[in-house]
Amino acid sequence: MLKLLFLGGLYGLVLFFFLLLLLLLLLLLLLLLLLLFLLFLLFLFLFFICFKLAFKISLKVSFKRFSTNFLPSDFCFGGFLSLLYSLTNRNVSLRCLI
Repeated sequence: MLKLLFLGGLYGLVLFFFLLLLLLLLLLLLLLLLLLFLLFLLFLFLFFICFKLAFKISLKVSFKRFSTNFLPSDFCFGGFLSLLYSLTNRNVSLRCLI
């Protein structure tokens, strides 16, 4: 790259800074992709923790207060909303929200 700077004069200088800018943009794009991947992994981790807690709470709520409105849909993939639902409404069995 330094040869281009000395051999080309002004054109070499422009090409050098253009390639440098292109390299920086590529590194920024790779960093952004890495950040998105890490956020996706964090989302999966938090989703499965919330699902595990919601499943445990739904087991406690459903079997402590077994009633006629108990359905197999009480154990569905509700995630964070099911966790919030089961924490706020302990007098009814957990329902699928999603």
